[in-house]
Amino acid sequence: MAAFLSGCDSLIYDEEGDCDPYHKVRFIFDYHLHPSDAFASEVGEVSLYVIDPETGEVVWSRHDDSPAVSSPGYLMDVDVKPGTYELVAWCGPGHKTHFSVNESGGTSRESLTCRLVARDETAPADDPHHLSTRIDHLYHGTLMAEEFTDKQGVHIHTVELKKNTNDVHIVLQHYRGKPVNPDDFIFTVSGANGHLDWDNSLLEDDCISYHPWWTGTASAGVEQPDGTITPPGSSSLSKAQTMASAAIADLRTSRLVKGNEVTINVAKKDGSHVLSLPLIDFALMVKGQHRHLQDQEYLDRQDDYNLIFFLDDEGGWYRSHIYVNSYKVIIQGVEI
Repeated sequence: MAAFLSGCDSLIYDEEGDCDPYHKVRFIFDYHLHPSDAFASEVGEVSLYVIDPETGEVVWSRHDDSPAVSSPGYLMDVDVKPGTYELVAWCGPGHKTHFSVNESGGTSRESLTCRLVARDETAPADDPHHLSTRIDHLYHGTLMAEEFTDKQGVHIHTVELKKNTNDVHIVLQHYRGKPVNPDDFIFTVSGANGHLDWDNSLLEDDCISYHPWWTGTASAGVEQPDGTITPPGSSSLSKAQTMASAAIADLRTSRLVKGNEVTINVAKKDGSHVLSLPLIDFALMVKGQHRHLQDQEYLDRQDDYNLIFFLDDEGGWYRSHIYVNSYKVIIQGVEI
């Protein structure tokens, strides 16, 4: 339809005598590890800001959380004078719930920062930035030096979004399959990554202590050879059924940026240390089939991290290896 309308000599305009320029913005979210546009199914709501690049002032803005946003083919009408503009978009329910955009109430590009404002009201005095909430997802996009022409017809401008929230799953499993109780441990992910500039870069911020929004246990049957031969004369070993159990903690964090320190910590309830390691460094070690991606692109496209640690008989970390997103990482002579 846009292609049809873009030609103003079309019959649709013959009787109207009016063929002004009409500008619409399309949002897409395909900046992930799956070949699809997930905007309609994931994002849900958008706030768009149109900026005059010469003055840095916001000349037009609109927020939309109507059902139309989740419909395929969604387009936002933008009414600005012809010219060249910058577009900044903060999207997803998170930018109106757990994050706050433009806290200063300013009208400039620089005022369009986004800060994670959710904090636990009962946070302890020694951990004021304690957060155990499953924060809503946050997305960001920009479109720079975009011309809004005065040429007649319908013109569509596309803003590509990146996801700024990440799910981290910490799994503790005894190396011999003994039960592990999540209530015996304290899980945290800590990092100063809750304040984002208008261009999605990190701003200076307090260190946030992310705590699990959910903990639980899981178990699975594992078949292992029991050492007997069956049937007689056969070289195949029979199987013995054993159970593997694990403690699981689910956390959600703000954006991961290479070079920023974000740490996974696990301690026992008595305060004794179990493990501490840099999340971003380990995530980038196991890009697997996505190894061709640059480091920051991988961090922006990947939004789900599973880390499995094995415990010894004393409940400490069995430090020989860990699993990160199903990839085994061997620990050799490194104090972590």
